[in-house]
Amino acid sequence: MNFDRIIYFDVCAVIILTIIFFSMFFRKMTKGASNISFIVLTFVSILTAITDLLCSLYLTVWPITQENYTFRYILHCLYFILRNLSTPMYLVYIISISSSWYLFKKNIFRKLVLFVPFLVLVLLVVTNNYTNLIFIFDENMLYQRGPGIGLLYLISGIYMLYGISYLVKYWKLLTRNQFIALLCMFPINLAAIGIQLLAPSLLIEMFATSIALLVIVISIQAPEKL
Repeated sequence: MNFDRIIYFDVCAVIILTIIFFSMFFRKMTKGASNISFIVLTFVSILTAITDLLCSLYLTVWPITQENYTFRYILHCLYFILRNLSTPMYLVYIISISSSWYLFKKNIFRKLVLFVPFLVLVLLVVTNNYTNLIFIFDENMLYQRGPGIGLLYLISGIYMLYGISYLVKYWKLLTRNQFIALLCMFPINLAAIGIQLLAPSLLIEMFATSIALLVIVISIQAPEKL
């Protein structure tokens, strides 16, 4: 198998995200809601890239055996949970950078949109061992997408639509650079998802996320801009 073609982008993503993560501490940007939410978002993204990379190593380098079945299953569950946690965490960052948490204090609908879809997703992943909706391991112990994998994309789509509409509706709470940088995350990730759906061997989603976060670091997360 082509080692570079399968995991190259994930390796790059881990490196870029790790640099971004530690740069926040080196620059002493660890206080305030926007900084903290960005640090958490970056950390979640690092864990996602690592779990994705580990899952792929079992297809490229490490042997697949009955003994590591449980560990591989847990890795895939963690990947799906972490990958989809990054989307609501990004919304939290948008809300923090726009200082608009006051809009959520008495609005139950906003709170439900922020948390309920992710809780549903966690439930789908946790119960996958009984339903096989999200993924399965076939008779050769190889990963296969389940019939309900589209539900995860649907949940991500809900968050994306809400995030885009939120940015457009409250753009006046942001500077021009903030608005453009924050909006870039969505088309970049959509393009990466499309590419990976057409070519599953190209693990490009987390690399796209790392590039989008790098744009935010350059455009927004600079000490002189906060």
